[in-house]
Amino acid sequence: MIVVGGILMLPPVRDKIFGAPRLSATELAKATNESVVYFEVGWKLMDMETGRPLYQLHMENVVPAAPSAPSAPDAPPAPPQEARPIVPGGPPTLPVFLAIEGKLEPLLVTEAEDGKNRAIGTRHSGTGFVVSTDGFILTNRHVAAAWQSSYPFDSPVGLVMQKDAEGKRTMIPIGARQFPQWVPSRARFVVRGRFDPNSPLVPQAITGKTIEGRNDYLDVTFPRNRERVQAKLLRISDLADVALVKVDLPGPQRKLELLDTYDTIAQGDAISVLGYPGASPMVVGAVQSKEAMTPTTEVRMIPDPTLSLGNIGRVIRGKAGLTESTMSTFGDVYQLTVNSTGSGNSGGPVMDEKGRVIGLFTYGTTGDTKITFAVPIRFGMELMGTKPVM
Repeated sequence: MIVVGGILMLPPVRDKIFGAPRLSATELAKATNESVVYFEVGWKLMDMETGRPLYQLHMENVVPAAPSAPSAPDAPPAPPQEARPIVPGGPPTLPVFLAIEGKLEPLLVTEAEDGKNRAIGTRHSGTGFVVSTDGFILTNRHVAAAWQSSYPFDSPVGLVMQKDAEGKRTMIPIGARQFPQWVPSRARFVVRGRFDPNSPLVPQAITGKTIEGRNDYLDVTFPRNRERVQAKLLRISDLADVALVKVDLPGPQRKLELLDTYDTIAQGDAISVLGYPGASPMVVGAVQSKEAMTPTTEVRMIPDPTLSLGNIGRVIRGKAGLTESTMSTFGDVYQLTVNSTGSGNSGGPVMDEKGRVIGLFTYGTTGDTKITFAVPIRFGMELMGTKPVM
């Protein structure tokens, strides 16, 4: 300790083991947020045999009008049955599902049918962080390769196509809560060509990589920058919600330090999370073209990361122990007490008090209490090399 001008100056708090100073929240943000990038992603599910995008079949929400029934010669004609909706108050078209081996799957086709069928794919945003000076970036699998995660059907109601006891095809309405937890890359059947509702339903079985997802764009923007950089998807974890991507830029990028605390992390450890939650107010800027051939003004989002503080609320393991039979349905995750994040923050760095990344923010639950989770960084470190970590 030092006395300067009668004032007692305390040394910075240092870690008992490593001796490195802990950072205040302000210092941590200044030291790390240049490495936290914003993702904009658009993808489709593709049928590799035909090279066409895949669609979920949608049917008109209407039962066609039936002709009037024949009547006796001296009786007045029976009124025709008018067309009526299958689901009163439902949307104009309804997504169609099939029951395959007792499980529901969307009925996939290769034809858009004049825009009636809906392409399997989404547009979304997310977060990532630089892990090497030459442009390697870690993020969530559901950000960079969303076809390998649960698909968000956007209709409040749908139809299950099945056969009754007489072999006739019937449509059974179901609500959104009955929709399957479906992963597009694991689709098992597809109907190639235009769907004929009167023909026998003979889907084509899927083997190997017949169905694959494809990013139409995977753009990265660095903090407080307006220029988008195209990224390449390199590796996807089959154990956790982690993906590795790459941007090619001529200059070095500032990277974050990684620290595998899988075996030492404890409930109550202080953490901080950086990212781009969608609920946070958006910063936009007007970009005026300087080129005479394109004299336009474009409004773009200027990423500005949000810092959220909290603690490790719970350490959840995929298995409780080698001799125990209990296991977590969530896999290996850290439950967090950070609730100011949300959609869009996925893939952001979860850091210790010295700014070292110990996990990737992954998802949260909604309900009476919001709970968020992180994937241990060791699963990201595995993608950066060739040696398995588990």
